[in-house]
Amino acid sequence: MSENKSIIPYPSDAEEESYIQIERTEEFLEAAKKLSEYISSLPLSHAQNDTLVHLTVEQV
Repeated sequence: MSENKSIIPYPSDAEEESYIQIERTEEFLEAAKKLSEYISSLPLSHAQNDTLVHLTVEQV
């Protein structure tokens, strides 16, 4: 099995600086927009809205 240097174990002992680049597809952005619009339409307090958005982000 060949070593894939683009996969960094977490936590990493790598000495060089590492980063993760996440690319969002058009489908992802459209789904996020629809979800945002739906959440905005719900009769939620500001605190409830913030909690729902936070939980959604954690899940994604």
